[in-house]
Amino acid sequence: TNANARRLREVALGLDKLASLTLVQADLLGGADAFGPCVAGADVLFHTASPFKSSGITDPTAQLVAPAVQGTESAVAAALATVSVKKIVLTSSIAATMGSFADKAGGGCFDEDDWNGSSEAKIHDNGMDAYRYSKLAAEKKFWSMIEGADGVAGATILPAFIVGPPRTARTDGESLQNMVAALSGETPPRGD
Repeated sequence: TNANARRLREVALGLDKLASLTLVQADLLGGADAFGPCVAGADVLFHTASPFKSSGITDPTAQLVAPAVQGTESAVAAALATVSVKKIVLTSSIAATMGSFADKAGGGCFDEDDWNGSSEAKIHDNGMDAYRYSKLAAEKKFWSMIEGADGVAGATILPAFIVGPPRTARTDGESLQNMVAALSGETPPRGD
């Protein structure tokens, strides 16, 4: 949105990087053509969009999995169709590596060799498990596309939770609601 773009430009201006920043909005489900203007002439694609929602989910596949996977597929396909993009960075999630602590046989820390083996595109107590599955499916799609790409490097970042000031005036975002719940002494939804 324009409000998001304004906020990101303000951040870039504060870092003295505004001249090297181009922001282009794309329809997450619009296919590779929707991302064409985003990657035209770019060296790096940072793909950060994916639905993060755990309540009000009635169709996990349509509301979480399809947008996550199709959005990743569209953005990456558009980048791979260029001659300029040499690196693609996907914002994934720790959810791609674990659905629960039981996913790590013998316990210990999760790392890049681990994949979430327990989440499903189904509603359990809330939509968190379906969200985790969507991140797993999107990251697997990403790596399957990068494997066959000559001259393009891929990287993923897997945050467990993002804390900080909101980028917009919206107050209905899942991360913000989780922070409000935690600060109010409530347990944010986890689904496990």
